[in-house]
Amino acid sequence: MQDSLVIVLNGGFGNQMFQLAKAIELSDSFNVSINTTIGVTPKTNSGVPSIFDYFLPNSISVDQTPVNLVNQKIIKLLISTRLRNFRNPLAGSLSQYLHKALRWVFLFFSTQWSGVHIAKNISDTRLNVRPGRNLVVGYFQTTKWQDEKRIHSTMANLRHKKGSSALEEYERKADLEHPLVLHIRMGDYRNEQSIGMVDEKYIELALEYALKKNQFKNIWLFSDEPEEAMALIPARFLTSVEIMKELENSPTLTQEVMRLGTGYVLSNSTFGWWAAYLARMEPKVVVVPDPWFKKIDEPLGLIPIGWTRIPR
Repeated sequence: MQDSLVIVLNGGFGNQMFQLAKAIELSDSFNVSINTTIGVTPKTNSGVPSIFDYFLPNSISVDQTPVNLVNQKIIKLLISTRLRNFRNPLAGSLSQYLHKALRWVFLFFSTQWSGVHIAKNISDTRLNVRPGRNLVVGYFQTTKWQDEKRIHSTMANLRHKKGSSALEEYERKADLEHPLVLHIRMGDYRNEQSIGMVDEKYIELALEYALKKNQFKNIWLFSDEPEEAMALIPARFLTSVEIMKELENSPTLTQEVMRLGTGYVLSNSTFGWWAAYLARMEPKVVVVPDPWFKKIDEPLGLIPIGWTRIPR
């Protein structure tokens, strides 16, 4: 009997996509399911994480095992003591000792899990698997999959439950306009100093570079705050910019529209990253900020070969 892995869904849609990609990779060797009851994820109007707007691969099942309050708190402590960065080495060492102690307590009293694995950082993909049923928590933000082509193909061919009819108008529009997709993530990034929101200078340099590489007929702007994002775009580009509103109040349908671009200028967001990575047409150019994060390490293997980095 195969050992089983239960991967916890955590974070927004972009993060969920990386967790699904890891689940697909591991499904060749393990019985893999994704858990919807432990992590913290935004919910759709249907009350489920965004990833369930898609038909999942047959190899991936859904785990909805209820977790008692004590175990939930221990799991959250396990995550925070594993992933948090400490400037003080002593505090970092104490945090890791606490993590090991909590892990031992969790497994000693747990009747649900044979093992628990918490990734060391947001790009960590190594697993320490025990025989039996393993709980796996991580962000897995990387393209360092064992079989990248298989993962890319499977993710690109995920079928949206509402996709075809809702997207027809945008597909025709993209055929005519060959758009450059500009994604500007704002919102909580303003206050996340370690992540850092992209600024006017980066957007100007990135647009200049992309437009020199290819003649795009229009710029499609996607943003969580489109009016504020427009203020970051140099005046000489504004006549070519069209604000693209969220389609049917659905982040996943909106990303499907973003995938219709023929070029991309991205902020440091996994939402835009996936749109470019899974673009319907081979993009002429993909531009990303360098560094990806302002003050923390970039996830190892996140930026594909062929994408262009522009300083910010």
